[in-house]
Amino acid sequence: MSVQGRAGRFGSCGLLSPFPGREQAGAFTARTVKRPPSLSRALQPLANIAIVLPVIQMTWKSGSSLLPNEISKRSKYTTNMHLLPSAQRGLTMVMLSNVTVTYPNGITALHPTDLTFEKGKFTVLLGPSGAGKSTLLRTLNGLVRPTEGHVESRDLGPILASAKIIRKHRLSTGMIFQQHHLIGRLTVLANVLMGRIGIRGAGRSFLPAPKEEKITALNALERLGLLPRALERADMLSGGQQQRVGIARAMAQQPHIILADEPVASLDPSTAERVLSDLHRICREDGITAIVSLHQVDFARRFADRIVGLHQGYVVFDGNANQLTPAIISKVYEAPQPLAAEAAE
Repeated sequence: MSVQGRAGRFGSCGLLSPFPGREQAGAFTARTVKRPPSLSRALQPLANIAIVLPVIQMTWKSGSSLLPNEISKRSKYTTNMHLLPSAQRGLTMVMLSNVTVTYPNGITALHPTDLTFEKGKFTVLLGPSGAGKSTLLRTLNGLVRPTEGHVESRDLGPILASAKIIRKHRLSTGMIFQQHHLIGRLTVLANVLMGRIGIRGAGRSFLPAPKEEKITALNALERLGLLPRALERADMLSGGQQQRVGIARAMAQQPHIILADEPVASLDPSTAERVLSDLHRICREDGITAIVSLHQVDFARRFADRIVGLHQGYVVFDGNANQLTPAIISKVYEAPQPLAAEAAE
């Protein structure tokens, strides 16, 4: 049966099914789900609001957290994309211009950094814990504001120029987290549909998901081999399956850019390899720009088109897997100073 056909049979399994996980794996039948008592059914919308409201608040905050007095005027941001060679400019999706991040405690997590990320490339940020990988990823979608410099999108310009621009940028940028961030009591399908909240808007998020969005979510699950588990509770899945649900949720957003922060750090090597293989395959098929932070050198060599090595907030390597020699790996994990500083000496 096609995904479209199955979507019709998921009609009673909207974004917030009263009984998530009631159906068994693979049992996509048309039988009627038993209704709860009338009082429980009357109170269900309140329970739904209690579940989804924190997610909507987080989504809304992520798009409008830049208050007017926190947004610098557009004139502050100088556009540097036009300075790139014409061939590179056409391929670049997002770039960092002299980005520095210093936290309120005085720690500089990211020293002045200039990087560009090309369309369709799978880039791995490699380095030990505390190297600045997560900070760099979070600057790319505005979750961390640079102390100096700015992040620029090819289509939108400087992403922090206004609340409207950062919201548009985040709608086209999917995020995959190490800890999954799934709602365990909801079905797998309902969790994947959470990826559509920013697109649907806060008000319509309380209504059942339309058929078109269910088809989008089911297609994402099918590509990750999880379609038979769509009606199961998310907390009944294994760690690797939950991470693949997180990937499906990001893909349901239909992004142009994927940011993945240590997506396999908590998985065993075999499961981690499968998760990365699925992510790499889908990004390659859809032409999505992927920026993934890892600390496993073997995975970086196997999957990355480009590797950016970070150490203590400095970029100490930028090249392909063939250039990642043992000496370079030693610099990434042990060097106290960036390669640029050594070259200057």
